[in-house]
Amino acid sequence: MTCAACLFAMAAALAAGRVTGTQLAELDALVQKMEQAVEADDLGSFYPLNGELHAKLIACAGNPQAQQDLAGPGNELQPLSPPRPGAAGSLRVSNYEHRAIVAALRAGDADAAERLMEQHIQSGQGAAPQNITE
Repeated sequence: MTCAACLFAMAAALAAGRVTGTQLAELDALVQKMEQAVEADDLGSFYPLNGELHAKLIACAGNPQAQQDLAGPGNELQPLSPPRPGAAGSLRVSNYEHRAIVAALRAGDADAAERLMEQHIQSGQGAAPQNITE
């Protein structure tokens, strides 16, 4: 497991016990916007929304240091690569993972949130442009 996957997973586990209804609504709205971006083939919109979603997930953990380390300038949330044709399939899978993470948070299931976030971050590691396919 990478350091980033470990930190994000721990933050997701913490968030499962602290997330509010308002925060869940914000996360749901971002997931929906990302779905719309994928469906419209507007991949340039997906990446900033993805970063915003991850930042909000970290904020839900209620740990200012984690928020600074994971969602601050120069962090792991920057797009791995610029959008390119054919990326929609991978982004659709990524957004499915986002939905599952948010569902685990909604259920207050820290173990599932941690496991799903770890898998999500690990699956995105090294997703260079040549590895993103439909």
